[in-house]
Amino acid sequence: MKILPLHDEPPEEARAELEERAAALRERPQEEDDVPTVWVAEFPVGSERCAIPLERMRAVLPLRGVTPLPLAPSHVLGLLRFEGRALSAHSLAALLGVRGWTRDPSVLVVVEDGVGGLVAFDCERVPIPRALPLSVVQEARKGEVLPPGEPPLRLLDVPALFAGEVDRVR
Repeated sequence: MKILPLHDEPPEEARAELEERAAALRERPQEEDDVPTVWVAEFPVGSERCAIPLERMRAVLPLRGVTPLPLAPSHVLGLLRFEGRALSAHSLAALLGVRGWTRDPSVLVVVEDGVGGLVAFDCERVPIPRALPLSVVQEARKGEVLPPGEPPLRLLDVPALFAGEVDRVR
């Protein structure tokens, strides 16, 4: 009798990404004592690094669950069902005016839209949670977050993003 696994092994690319995340989680964060922090979800958008406040994030779903909408605006990918509701799915690159992805989006990130509803946007990979010092986030409201020794991190204002106020998002 041969025992088979319940699920197929993940593809090599997915396995490498999961191992990378596990290694990052095993590392002890270098925290400064008594420094207030804000948790964000970080993800790539093309060549940029972006983040949203973690408290706005509700779920990460596979992109294949989207039903396309013919004649919809270019930033609208389609509709999906989430917890019994129909949500609109959007192209984050189109909303931000970013040209091209480094790889094709594979997931949808479901977030609060700031007016009591939920919306989704596509993403290259599952966002990574990280803590940023509160002072850095407050400074970022004027521009980009510049974590020491790292490339700029763009903190997105989710309500402004989906209200069409792209200037406030940038």
